[in-house]
Amino acid sequence: MAAGGIVVARAHAAGAALLVARDAGGRVGAAELAFDGDAARLQRLEVSPAARGIGVGGVLLEAALALAGQHAARRLIAPASDWLLRRGFACGAHADAGWASRPLHAPMPAMLMPQCTRLVDGCRQRLGAALRAVIVHGSVALGGFHPAHSDLDVLVVVGDGLTDAQRAALAQWLLECSGAPQPIEISFVTPAQLQPWRHPAPFELHYSEAWRALTQQQLADGAPSGTAPGVRADPDLAAHVTVARARGLTLWGGDAQRVLPAVPWGDYLDAIDGDVADAPARIAAEPVYLTLNLCRVAAAHHGLILSKAAGARWGWLAWPAHRPVIAAALAAYRGANAGIDPTALQRFADTALRRPVAR
Repeated sequence: MAAGGIVVARAHAAGAALLVARDAGGRVGAAELAFDGDAARLQRLEVSPAARGIGVGGVLLEAALALAGQHAARRLIAPASDWLLRRGFACGAHADAGWASRPLHAPMPAMLMPQCTRLVDGCRQRLGAALRAVIVHGSVALGGFHPAHSDLDVLVVVGDGLTDAQRAALAQWLLECSGAPQPIEISFVTPAQLQPWRHPAPFELHYSEAWRALTQQQLADGAPSGTAPGVRADPDLAAHVTVARARGLTLWGGDAQRVLPAVPWGDYLDAIDGDVADAPARIAAEPVYLTLNLCRVAAAHHGLILSKAAGARWGWLAWPAHRPVIAAALAAYRGANAGIDPTALQRFADTALRRPVAR
């Protein structure tokens, strides 16, 4: 557990979980969940009077949504209140009078709907009966989407390996589809590549804007598209599959819980740790991305899958001494012009990379 500040921890019992927020003086908030099939029930959420007004309740709710998804629930149910209704919950039918619920994945932003439709149509046209599922994960599914910063992250499950002709057709189409409006990061995988699970996992085809020049060159040369020289496996797939199973939004085909395997938590942590391992050396050049990502990764080491924005709110509570850095990075992520002191960034990176001691 992080030293000082407010942290969110979890303790499990059969069919239930307890989320606890603590500071150096003791418990300042708690949330209790019960799991029942595809629903998780938020039995209570409380914040001590002395800690109200600084975001403890919001972080506990985000943690409850994360933990519900990690237990294969598809929705969170809670006693109805104005506070919850302002946070995406809706009152249920007559049989659930007095209760409100919300799906675990965030609603699809309206600006992405045409691009998602085009994405599904393109996969169906080029893959036919081999297409098993198209699943959005990442910031869109977690509720942290921002048009200026976010990719459209997608996993596509196909029944068989791709032919060279399919690779070329998909690569050419992705060059046209990515960036209209959002950059696309997408991986195509088969069931045989996912099960039995191994880390790093192999893949059939990958595309992101970082691969645009390579993809264009492969098409011009008539070479097979979708893999880089010597790259046949991707450690990031452990993170993609984990997030997709917990909070993914299926655009077409099978539900993520059915078509994707459970990934060992250690593989998930290894994948996201790789994004921040050299943070002290890079944070001055990438202050916003790395500050938010360090928070998100630290929250994962306490057992929670959060977006970068939700991770920043977790970190703001966990590390009071670093609140100016985290608040400035979150403000910049939202579009504000916020400067961040380089020395403070270095101190924050050193703190955020300290891992909780096993108990």
